[in-house]
Amino acid sequence: NMLYNILPMNLNTFNFDEIFPDDQACLDFLTEQRWQDGACCVYCGSMSLYAIKKRNIYECKDCHKQFSAKTGTPFERSRIPLKKWFSNLCYFNCF
Repeated sequence: NMLYNILPMNLNTFNFDEIFPDDQACLDFLTEQRWQDGACCVYCGSMSLYAIKKRNIYECKDCHKQFSAKTGTPFERSRIPLKKWFSNLCYFNCF
């Protein structure tokens, strides 16, 4: 149920591709929703991070672990592209 709640309220099957044109747009949205006040380490809670932009991940300066916005979510180890996940969530949320 939490997954349905992350999608924008104005999202529907007609404007989905406009709001989420690709996987990067989905990841950017997930990042914004997860860390509205700025990213923090999912392992130790530190806000001292390096952004590794080419890989869309962060590395904690304190515990040195790497993570992304998908870490600890059902998307984490999925081989299904985020856009496909979001599209299906939209479909079930819109009907």
